[in-house]
Amino acid sequence: MGYRCPGQSGRNLEVELHECPNCGYAVEIFSDELKVTCPNCRNPVYQETMPSCIDWCPAARECVGPEKWQKLQEEKEELERLQGAIMGPTEVLGQEHRLIEQLLRVLERAAQGLEDGEEIQPEIFTRSLEFIRVIADRCHLGKEEELLFPLLEEHGVPKEGGPLGVLFREHDEGRGFVHGIAERVARYEVGNGEVKEIIKTARGYTQLLMQHIQKEDEALFPMADHLLSSEEQQYLVGRFEEIERERIGEGAHERFEGLILKLERSLGLEKLKVSR
Repeated sequence: MGYRCPGQSGRNLEVELHECPNCGYAVEIFSDELKVTCPNCRNPVYQETMPSCIDWCPAARECVGPEKWQKLQEEKEELERLQGAIMGPTEVLGQEHRLIEQLLRVLERAAQGLEDGEEIQPEIFTRSLEFIRVIADRCHLGKEEELLFPLLEEHGVPKEGGPLGVLFREHDEGRGFVHGIAERVARYEVGNGEVKEIIKTARGYTQLLMQHIQKEDEALFPMADHLLSSEEQQYLVGRFEEIERERIGEGAHERFEGLILKLERSLGLEKLKVSR
């Protein structure tokens, strides 16, 4: 006869409320459950620990029944995978910064080539602008301006006269530079008079963005990590994924990573590996 734990009983079950990280709804989770479905948004909500003694007791399988025991083990593995795989919102944005920095190096190298009298093909600039409009503006800046910045405002970070106002203005300045590059490249042919203006505008954009990225990496992101709760960070990561799916589509980051590598090779730049 196997050992049987005397403490596990339906009469001893307790219930706690857990906030759904997706919609904020208060979800009931009993002490013998690890995961339930939020009745409001249908997303999974987890307890952070295995219920009761299920994880260590030798009688657990017999006590709760083999089917429920197996289900709990699978949910535990699922939770561990999620906890290990999901990055925080500032980590997601930081990785996008690294990709944007690669594109800025492409632009700087192209501008230097023009200044040195090389025949830099217009396609270098038009493909770079494609990346900027899709990844940098539509995706990355959308995540910041529509989600992260407003949430930080709710935590008391000022927009007017504060750091968020500066970052918003720099976003608009960057868009102005992109518009200027596009206008000049449209009239550009190798060797014509638009060259000096393209060099000037491309360098203005790269300098602005490099300084802007540094401000966010070194000041804004640590502030966000400190101010935002784990639930708010999970919410942001989920909304970031929605923006990517809805605005740029699955696999867009990977396609543009390949584009940057192609541009780097065409300009003789050292191949830089991007991890995502």
